[in-house]
Amino acid sequence: MAIQYNFPSIVESLNVEGSFLIGVVSGSVGIGAFIGVLVIPWVQRRVRNEMRVLMFVTVATALVAIAYAFSDGAVMRILLIDLATSSRSHAPARSPVERHASVRRPRLAGRTHPREGEAVAVDRALETKYRIAETAMALFLEHGYESVTVEAVADASRVSRRTVFRHFDGKDELAFPDHSARLELLSRNLVEQTGGRTPVDVVIAATEAVMLDFLSRPELVLRRYRLTRLVPELRRREVLEHERYVAMTRAYLRDHLPADSPLFLPMAMAALIDAMHRSALGNFARSDGTTDAFAELKNGMEWIHRMLAAHQTTGSQLLLAVLPDTAAVRQSLAALRAEAQDLL
Repeated sequence: MAIQYNFPSIVESLNVEGSFLIGVVSGSVGIGAFIGVLVIPWVQRRVRNEMRVLMFVTVATALVAIAYAFSDGAVMRILLIDLATSSRSHAPARSPVERHASVRRPRLAGRTHPREGEAVAVDRALETKYRIAETAMALFLEHGYESVTVEAVADASRVSRRTVFRHFDGKDELAFPDHSARLELLSRNLVEQTGGRTPVDVVIAATEAVMLDFLSRPELVLRRYRLTRLVPELRRREVLEHERYVAMTRAYLRDHLPADSPLFLPMAMAALIDAMHRSALGNFARSDGTTDAFAELKNGMEWIHRMLAAHQTTGSQLLLAVLPDTAAVRQSLAALRAEAQDLL
């Protein structure tokens, strides 16, 4: 294949304007001639081979041209000579707008630029964290929680033991890779009430956002439910994690409910809202993901709204109770709800 020099492609690869190229070439020739006049006689006295003299002048001229180009602030690229057939011997000319857009410009001092690589690194770290957690739960279910070591989880996840502890503080956290980020989500949604919303409305909206985040990874929810029913240690850890949610909503209600509210109201409303959330999520897990957890949660929150509206209309006292989750209690509550339907 014959080598064809595609001069337009070479010029475009420099990403500089034609006037600058002319300046570089002219300056290089002039400086090269100046070097030749002054240096060649001195070199001839010491080097008898004319070919060596020619090579010396050529190299010196090239070095001066490169230094001249860089001193003018241009970023010169390696010239790529097109190796093409006769059908591609000429590249199509680009418009001035396209040439202008392709020129690399130096960053201005003091100007910040977003780092796209950081977002990619965060996504990869999150993927690694969830992969470790899902692998650990699969091993726990297959071999038993006590029998599986952190080293075994690391080997099965194709990461080092150090990487596991970079994401988790201990073995009992491996089943809960999502709770810390979800607490941050809850905190971001517990904002000042606007648009006529009450503090209870804010907590309900934040709880609904948390439910949607749970349901974004349904397999994790189902696998963790099966695991926590087999491992008491993880069950206790799950209860503690839920208490952190209640503590945040209770603190928000305590700070934002009217000053004349009953002292028990922040704790009672936080527990009631959390109970609706836990009931819907628990039913989803027990049904192996067949129920609509978010729709059930919405129905529960609407029931709370109706209850609060009835209280404001009648002015009667609210009676809140915490009961064990048994079949008999559920049957009794269902009967009470049916009896009170006309009132609500």
